[in-house]
Amino acid sequence: MIKIALHSYIPQNYLDRADVDDAYMHFLVLDFKDGKNYAQEWAAKVVGKALSQRDRSDVVFVCIPASTHFQYVRRYERFSELVCEICGCVNGFPHIFVANDRMPSHVSKRERNRLNNVVMDADFFRGKKVIIFDDIITTGATANKMQEKLQECGANVIGALFLAKTFHPPKR
Repeated sequence: MIKIALHSYIPQNYLDRADVDDAYMHFLVLDFKDGKNYAQEWAAKVVGKALSQRDRSDVVFVCIPASTHFQYVRRYERFSELVCEICGCVNGFPHIFVANDRMPSHVSKRERNRLNNVVMDADFFRGKKVIIFDDIITTGATANKMQEKLQECGANVIGALFLAKTFHPPKR
């Protein structure tokens, strides 16, 4: 699966090494994760523009669910709608449900914990081309797990797009 990140993200414990642009991106990504409207609109424009380079009318856009249904809805419901309006993808958001809360992957680090709380509408995804989206990629393990789950439903995952990739700047 092709994985593309649109920006770099510096984790909190490396912000002392960040320049102004990197620090700005850090807080912009965090505001997106918090579901703030201005950040969702910015991210939707960036992602929608990246996806509109080709006809995507036959592609389902799916966000990797957050660790709770509340966070999933807050972060991705409106964002998914905006992205799909911009690029013409089919919105996969209504076809995924977070059944119960789990620890966030970056806290748990346990592979078996990743996405074990997600329920997918297999009938909807069967035979569909899918692009996966997540806010930050560090190792790609969660995207790989999401790809597996979608393939079990019969989907064809054609790629993954990330708002940002974790970057650890060198010491100055």
